[in-house]
Amino acid sequence: MGGRASQPRPSGKHSRFPAIALVFLTMSQANPPDLAQLRPSVTILVTSCDWFYDVWVPFFYFFKQHWPDNPFAVRLITNRFRLDEGDVRELPVGEDKGWGGNLMAALGQINTDYVLYVQEDQFFTRPVDTAEFCNDLRYCRAHGTDYLAYRASPEDEPGFKPVNDRFGVIAADSPHRVKADPALWKRTTLLQMLRVDDSPWHFLNTGSERCRELQFLRYRRQTLSTVDYLAGSAIRRDLWRKEGLAMMQAHGLKPSPSYRGTHIKMKSLLSQLRRALTRRRFRA
Repeated sequence: MGGRASQPRPSGKHSRFPAIALVFLTMSQANPPDLAQLRPSVTILVTSCDWFYDVWVPFFYFFKQHWPDNPFAVRLITNRFRLDEGDVRELPVGEDKGWGGNLMAALGQINTDYVLYVQEDQFFTRPVDTAEFCNDLRYCRAHGTDYLAYRASPEDEPGFKPVNDRFGVIAADSPHRVKADPALWKRTTLLQMLRVDDSPWHFLNTGSERCRELQFLRYRRQTLSTVDYLAGSAIRRDLWRKEGLAMMQAHGLKPSPSYRGTHIKMKSLLSQLRRALTRRRFRA
């Protein structure tokens, strides 16, 4: 996979998603014996919108490379674009309502108890052990856990209480209880916490006040985390980060179509111009 590929088109019909039909690797282990009971309880929900459709190919490339034996349903939030790629299905929400509005509309169309939340620019960086993910899911179901974050907590975070050798409870008064990073969410909890006008940054800054009494967990060390991904994501302020481009280049991938500019760290007029030009190219 690499180079240019045909792209999804706005259509009332399903159009085949470009270049994500990968050869699945041989499964390294047998499926958990209770997989039939676990499968209906979780949906892998990839948050996105049509504005980020250039990121879908690399996201699913790394997803399938690092989780080839994923047995769970995968849904991608879209607006007008349609796709049907085997286990990856679109979840259309209509006109773009922003991050919070799109996510709320999508969650209203899902009936599983849990969702694995992940954004389209959070590229997976190492293999996901299906058995360990099932262990996470079993624990959350058994204990009524509202949220299990895959971004690790510092061992010395005040008030953090380990519950086992892998993860622990986030302190109720922590200013960083919740993030828009990959996490196993109770679907109803996430839906109740969201606001229509939320952005990922607003949710990060205000979400902790909405969940003080809920059971929120986080992994103790990133090396133990079941799901690992590109820290800081591949996109920042609508522009490609050099870390995301480097990860793609190492695997022979190129942004396609190439309408998105490259992020620069300094806040300047040049950065604003790059974002404006990116928007204009996307509309074209």
